[in-house]
Amino acid sequence: MLSLLAAALALQASPPALPTPTPPKKRCVRIEETGSYVRKQRVCRTEAEWRALERRDGAELDRLRDRTPINSHRPDGS
Repeated sequence: MLSLLAAALALQASPPALPTPTPPKKRCVRIEETGSYVRKQRVCRTEAEWRALERRDGAELDRLRDRTPINSHRPDGS
């Protein structure tokens, strides 16, 4: 009898509430606009977006470095 009552109470118990997903936090930085000493632009992105941007920029820098010959004759003003 007691086990039947315990089973009935277990069925009536509500399932545990699932945590609500929180939106990803954004990090904002101020970037100086080219050609202006005063004007700055505020850019807000998530941490994942900042990491993707850094990866993309790093890959672009590596690509440019690979294209430049090591012993190239660069103009030095002379």
